[in-house]
Amino acid sequence: MSLLVQFLIVSILPLCFVGMAVYVVRVQPVAKRIGVWWVLGLLAMAAWSSHLLSVYLGINFNPWVAYNWRALGRYSLTLTGTFTLLTTLAFIRQTRPRLGWLPLGGVVLWLAAIALDPAIWAYRLPAINLAGRTIYHFDWWGILWVSSWVVPTALAWFQIERANRTVPKSLFRNQVGFWFLTTTLFLIGGALALVRDSITLQQIGAVGLVLATFIGTFSITRTYLPDVGNVLRQFLLVAVRSLLLFIVIWAGMVLLIRYVVNTPSQNSILVLSAALFAITLLLLLALTEGFSKRVVAPAQAAESEALELQLDLGSSLLAPRELVDLFVQWLHTNIPHEQSWVMEAADGPGGRLLLQPLSSHAPTEAASLAADSPFVAYLRHNPHPLTQEDIDSLTLFSQLEAAERDLITQWQGTLFMPIHASQRLVALLALGHKSNESPYDKRDFQLLREQAAKFGPLLVQSQALHAMQAANLHTLRHNRDLAQRKPPPRGTHRPAPPIYGARVAHHSQAL
Repeated sequence: MSLLVQFLIVSILPLCFVGMAVYVVRVQPVAKRIGVWWVLGLLAMAAWSSHLLSVYLGINFNPWVAYNWRALGRYSLTLTGTFTLLTTLAFIRQTRPRLGWLPLGGVVLWLAAIALDPAIWAYRLPAINLAGRTIYHFDWWGILWVSSWVVPTALAWFQIERANRTVPKSLFRNQVGFWFLTTTLFLIGGALALVRDSITLQQIGAVGLVLATFIGTFSITRTYLPDVGNVLRQFLLVAVRSLLLFIVIWAGMVLLIRYVVNTPSQNSILVLSAALFAITLLLLLALTEGFSKRVVAPAQAAESEALELQLDLGSSLLAPRELVDLFVQWLHTNIPHEQSWVMEAADGPGGRLLLQPLSSHAPTEAASLAADSPFVAYLRHNPHPLTQEDIDSLTLFSQLEAAERDLITQWQGTLFMPIHASQRLVALLALGHKSNESPYDKRDFQLLREQAAKFGPLLVQSQALHAMQAANLHTLRHNRDLAQRKPPPRGTHRPAPPIYGARVAHHSQAL
């Protein structure tokens, strides 16, 4: 492979970092501080990865430019550790607000490495004998240079790992999980990039850093992220499935080419081999598909069967409050918790959101929330659970007004579940702490999503039927009052009430 081809291939690496930096600037993450530190880190990685190109420029390239280019790349790499730590602290500033002093250590080590670099300055420190080993000036510089990257990067990893263990299940926990994966890959890729004597290891490290920064860019520009565990399991299943299919196809082709072609009566053997090969592929696809369904998306039909049966039997007849009480009773049975309540959602003037009590334990006063509230925007557009931890930690809710934040806190809800019907918010479910004092887990979130998707249309149907019954009863009473006030003329018969109204009245009396 020529130097030009290698140069073009390696040039993709800095272009990837620059492209991600431009993307972050254009998308503008909800937390500006996170975006600023991350963009600076991406540009530093682009500067470091660009110095790898100097290897493929040949001997005719200006040596002074190549020398300074590589020196710039060395210190750009170690500076990325401090930028990663700054981004991590900005990421978890709500949970750990008093850690702003941590990046100072990385900055001091980075400046000390520059001040001690023998390739920049002419002075030399005297050699020191330490534990029977001679330590030279270059050794001291190497220790400082490596430490200026390792120390801040390790601190960032420990901080995000602690947050990943302590933060309860929530949207913020999903973001923390993706950032933990980012720092882990960054730690591995950067460790390989620090090996100065091997250009191959540096290029492998650069690929690892590209993958880490891609995941990091995705995590800071998205608010609603899936669980990182599910994403990793799906990725591994797809990778294993693809690998198995490749091995089977490759082995089948080798078998046909080496052993079948040179045998007599090739036609019949080829047909039989093709049939067996097709059957093997079908069986392998069926096995991997079944395994992925059991691992990634386990069925929970048995857990929701009781609720579905009760709702199917009573949804067409129960009043909205009775239907809500049935739903809350099922929640207490399947997700033990201290208290829960439901409030009906309606659109108010000016796009405001009106919440009215619909269950016995709901707040007694109705709430009116502003149309531009981040909390209202989330409830209207996201049929996913929202925890109090998300409201306190996510930058999405940083612009929430103090009065509205106090109102949400007074509700004493640990978990909020928007209930939608046809992409329209119809109710809000709030749950308190779990009875066993443990945080809500993945199973609880999945059950809430599944049952809220089924409960929303039933609630709308019950409200419509209840309103229709009320309207028909009102019309029937009004007709009776008119008939009593104005008796019919002699010789005429009083008109009978509407058949549909009479049926509805009889049905409501039976209820």
